Amino acid sequence: MALFSTLIGASVTVTAVTSGYIGLSTTVVAGLVLYPMIAEVATRLLQATIDRQDAAEASPDLPYYDARTYFG
Repeated sequence: MALFSTLIGASVTVTAVTSGYIGLSTTVVAGLVLYPMIAEVATRLLQATIDRQDAAEASPDLPYYDARTYFG
């Protein structure tokens, strides 16, 4: 979490310096700087969702099985 916070702080600094230096609007530079980070976070969230779905599909679906019937 500290690394993510550091990356956000560094991105904001780079955005401010770059927008002042090359004369682009802050919004454009922020989009260029933050896009890779947003894409990475979105990719990880999607992969986690897919992994959970795969794990749920791999688990046995035995609604009729009740362990108490056999083991008390």
